[in-house]
Amino acid sequence: MTTGTAPPPTQEGDGEAEPGRITRARRWIVTAVAGALATLVSTVILGAWPWLLDRWADLRGQPHLITTAYAEEVRVGETVAFQRPLPLGPGQTLLPPGSRDKDVRDLLRREKAARTHGMTVTVVLRSTRRETIRILDVHPRILQTAPSWNGACMDFPSQGDAPVYEVAADLDDLRPGKGRKGGFLKKNLDLVEGERATVEITATAAKRYYRWDVQVDYLYGDSPEVRHVYVRDPAGEEFRLTGEAKRYREYYSRPTYSNDYRRVAGEKAC
Repeated sequence: MTTGTAPPPTQEGDGEAEPGRITRARRWIVTAVAGALATLVSTVILGAWPWLLDRWADLRGQPHLITTAYAEEVRVGETVAFQRPLPLGPGQTLLPPGSRDKDVRDLLRREKAARTHGMTVTVVLRSTRRETIRILDVHPRILQTAPSWNGACMDFPSQGDAPVYEVAADLDDLRPGKGRKGGFLKKNLDLVEGERATVEITATAAKRYYRWDVQVDYLYGDSPEVRHVYVRDPAGEEFRLTGEAKRYREYYSRPTYSNDYRRVAGEKAC
C-alpha cells in the first residue's frame, strides 16, 4: 500500500479572481479620468465662450457701448439764440398761422438754435460685452467756441415758475467739480452685457458760445487702456449752448397760447 501527502484541494475560480479585480479597477480609473477630462474640457470651453464671443464682436467692429444722448425740450420761461437774424414770412412772422409746437421745435433744429444760460442732456449707456466695462467719466467735449451769439433771440413766455437746474459742468471753465479728482462722475460705473446707466449732464455758459458733444471715458476688460466714445443726439447733431448777449440785432416773441412768433424789437436784450 502506497502512502503519501495528498495535494491540497483545488478552489474553483482562484485563477480568475485577481485578473477580474484588476479589470474592474482599470475600468473605474478610465471612467474617473474620462469624467474628469470631460469636466475640465467643458469648464474650459464654457469659461472661454464669453471671451470668444467678445473677441468675435471686436473683430466685427461692434462697439463696446451703445450710446444715446438727448436734451430736454425748451420750456416756458427759457430763451434760445441764433447766430444771425432769421427770415420772416408773410405777416412778418417766423411761422405760418396755426403752427404747432412741433413746427417750433423743427424751426429750432433747422436753424441750429443755441440754448442760453443752461441746458440738461441725458446720456444713456448700454454695454454689449460680457466682460466688464468700467465707465470712468462722462463729460462735455467742446468742439467749437466763439463769442456769444447775438444775431437774434427767441423767448418762450412763462405761465408759471421756470424750473431750476443744478449746475454740473460750466463750459466757460470746464473742470471737474469739488469732491472728485480727475473726473466729473462722483464714482465709476461698472456695466456688463445688457446693463444700462443713465447720466444727466447739466451744462451752463455765460461768456461764450459752445458747440459740444459728450465724451465717455471707459476701461474694457483687463486692459489698462482708457478708451473713449463720443455721444450726440439721436439725429447725430451736437449740442449748442451760448451765453446771453447784452444786445441782439433782432428779438422774437409771441402772444400767450400762440406760436405766432414775430419780430417785436431790435437791438435789445432778450
